[in-house]
Amino acid sequence: MLFSLILASAWASGTYPSALESDLGMPCAPTCTVCHETNGGGGGTVTRDFGLAMMARDLTGGSQTALLTTALDAMAADTVDSDADGTTDIDELVEGSDPNPGASPFCDTVVPVYGCFGGSSAGLGFGALLGLGALRRRGVRGA
Repeated sequence: MLFSLILASAWASGTYPSALESDLGMPCAPTCTVCHETNGGGGGTVTRDFGLAMMARDLTGGSQTALLTTALDAMAADTVDSDADGTTDIDELVEGSDPNPGASPFCDTVVPVYGCFGGSSAGLGFGALLGLGALRRRGVRGA
């Protein structure tokens, strides 16, 4: 058992960052350091709290995305908060943040804001409606 755990921790996967992004709807793929000591991965380098929590939920490495999804579901059910900041690891990942203690965000999640409606499609539709109304009034006056 211990040997299989050590062996499993040896296999980093280039598949997992994009799978995390896709499964959770992240604004970008996380770096490998969400689980590993460095972006190079390698044997025995799963040292980050999030990675250890995923391994505790049977994620064994490689490119087994079904196991990744199962471990993410278990993390969500267990409301794991690796950095104890009051936001679960899954919620932090969805926001593009690294859930490990002392980590920086993965993604630049600044969303441009336009006018009173904050760039929402409702705001754009309302602005278009106002513009059409102004053009129509102008057309009536010119007749």
